[in-house]
Amino acid sequence: MSNDTNKPVVISDPVYPACQREITSQVILNLPEESRPKERVICMSCKQALWTTSIRKGSQQIDCFCMAMRTQTYNTFNPNEILDCEVIYMMEAQQEE
Repeated sequence: MSNDTNKPVVISDPVYPACQREITSQVILNLPEESRPKERVICMSCKQALWTTSIRKGSQQIDCFCMAMRTQTYNTFNPNEILDCEVIYMMEAQQEE
């Protein structure tokens, strides 16, 4: 079961405006809504984020690896709630040039 990719999905957090960005990760969008990370993670909107899903010990696991920082930024069993990141702004600045 996958999400209709024509509909934008937006992370919304009235306290933290950066988390109102559209989810661009196709891996996250392909997950049923109830299987997506509950945390508002800015990596869901970053082109430097590599999201994967797998099965670990009989449970679905979602991981994210940041190509810019060269580190794991999210794991289902040890979630790291990154609310904002300079990498997104750097990429936007490069696109404007």
